[in-house]
Amino acid sequence: MIRFLSFLALLVAPLTAHAQEYDLSTLPETFEFTSSTNVGEQTTVRFTGMEDDLFRFEVRRISADGQTSEELIFANQASRAVRLDSAGGSASFSPEDCAPGIGFCTTQLNLSDGTSIPFSRIAYRGAGMEVYQTFVTVDGEEFLYSAGCVSYDDWGFAIDEVRIDGDGVQTQRRRITSSHEPTGHIPFDDLLARCERLLQ
Repeated sequence: MIRFLSFLALLVAPLTAHAQEYDLSTLPETFEFTSSTNVGEQTTVRFTGMEDDLFRFEVRRISADGQTSEELIFANQASRAVRLDSAGGSASFSPEDCAPGIGFCTTQLNLSDGTSIPFSRIAYRGAGMEVYQTFVTVDGEEFLYSAGCVSYDDWGFAIDEVRIDGDGVQTQRRRITSSHEPTGHIPFDDLLARCERLLQ
């Protein structure tokens, strides 16, 4: 389950002081991008149209050893995921994922086996990036799930990200191709240096 949750964290309850900053209604029909991690995994995200008032995205991942997997992610107009379908199962958020967004947010992740997992996230913006911490509640106890820094494009999709999991493993993700080049974001090396200082 942890591996499945980790994938959701890379994407992807009542909101308090959680600003709605992005609007997918202006998303180009040909929107697509590919990101790569420091461990050799590549992820391609492609917009494929609307379904039940949600924006549908095909996600194709290629692992470092060449294995591929595909998922569908459904996001609302605010660019937050509400459902994910894959060969390994499905998941949904109640009411939506917390990212992207500034402030404090709580949500619940519902897995296809009936498991429901409460998550919370707090984030602030500084130095051209979003700095966040995500917590998960298991058996009534809250744990740090991940912390990191991320820059977003105009539609709320990660351009570059540095994420440190609760067990200390660091993942660096960089966008390598895009159908619509993002503007105004800081270079990855700057994001990495600033983030490492903030999270020490």
